[in-house]
Amino acid sequence: MKVFIGLNNIASVFSDMKNGFADLGVETFIVSRYLPSSVIIHDFADFNTAKVKNKFPIFRPGFIHYRLRNIWLKLVDAYILRRAVKECDVFVFISSSFNDDFMDLEYLKKKGKKVVMVFVGDDVRWFFGMEQEFNKYGLDPIEYDLEELKTQTALTERLTRIRNSEKYADFIFSRLDQAQLQLRPYYRWNMMVNAEQITENRTQRRTRPVVVHAPSDRSVKGTKFVLKAMEELQKEGYDFIVQLIENVPHEKAMEMYSNADILIDQLLCPGSGKLATEALASGAVVMANMSYERYPQQNPVDCPIVDVNPYTLKERLALLIDDYDERKKLAERSRTYVENHLDVRFFCKKVIDLVKNETIDYDYIPSFFRDDYVPISHEEKLLLNSWTQLVQGEAWYAKYVASGDRKGLIF
Repeated sequence: MKVFIGLNNIASVFSDMKNGFADLGVETFIVSRYLPSSVIIHDFADFNTAKVKNKFPIFRPGFIHYRLRNIWLKLVDAYILRRAVKECDVFVFISSSFNDDFMDLEYLKKKGKKVVMVFVGDDVRWFFGMEQEFNKYGLDPIEYDLEELKTQTALTERLTRIRNSEKYADFIFSRLDQAQLQLRPYYRWNMMVNAEQITENRTQRRTRPVVVHAPSDRSVKGTKFVLKAMEELQKEGYDFIVQLIENVPHEKAMEMYSNADILIDQLLCPGSGKLATEALASGAVVMANMSYERYPQQNPVDCPIVDVNPYTLKERLALLIDDYDERKKLAERSRTYVENHLDVRFFCKKVIDLVKNETIDYDYIPSFFRDDYVPISHEEKLLLNSWTQLVQGEAWYAKYVASGDRKGLIF
């Protein structure tokens, strides 16, 4: 078996998957379409089309250059796809496939390939769906500054990705906090690591603990709330060291996680990201918005992440700063939790088992779009219905989606 992995290296997932599959004796062919978005990302792609793009010679006038370059890049994509089809049995797509319309998924199915689609966040999260669902569970919606994320164009992009994947992919991995438009049952996507490559440091400072935050996506992280809470606590006399991780190489970031006593991850989006997983593996105490009692994410009962939100962060951070014994207990559980639940090899093993036709129960059977979502306009309702029609003939749809209509949505 050989596995293709592409095309979006979210949170350095390519290197983790490469090592994870290798540990299980499975060869990979990894292709990236993008240059690393930050120095904290490490790129283990076998082929990077963005680097090829940057090497394309300059022609004048400019419109000729871009037209020729786009033709050339399509030829490069076609070559890579042909090579991958020839060499690989399984295709794992992270967020994007070769075609913007995702119709290459249909082509791969006709070629007898197994297709796994992984959704990672805003690639499928529709602002108004997220807003309505979070309000339903009493959560603060994510604060997006970009109005283009709320347009019909943005919705079309998400529906194109979701419905074509639901129709043609064999398996889908996603997260509850982003799945408001999804209809097909799916498996849980975790932000995983190769734990063996991360050095653990369980030592907690009795005094002046180091508190770390990485404001990589401030709208999701709730960075303004983190900075406000830390500033107020320092003014009130709490003695701790603040470190912000921004624009540092991955190796340096890992050193900072290992040196941290407490790491604060995202406050607005329920769940935790790659940063939290790396910090847990390093032996740090992690704080994030987990909403254990309110949001049905089905987190493992042994999850040691301290649940906080913008309204509780200051109080709970103050308690942890002063309570060395509690920090020590949590730190002792952190690494074990990653080894038991968040090691990338669990994902790789699940993919292998699924393509070998082993029966694995779905983690989630989505219901929000069918039962709760209210379209914000007549135009949106028509768009949603047109994309629902694409998957109504699928066997999983007949089994899991009740027929009928609601608020103008036709199922």
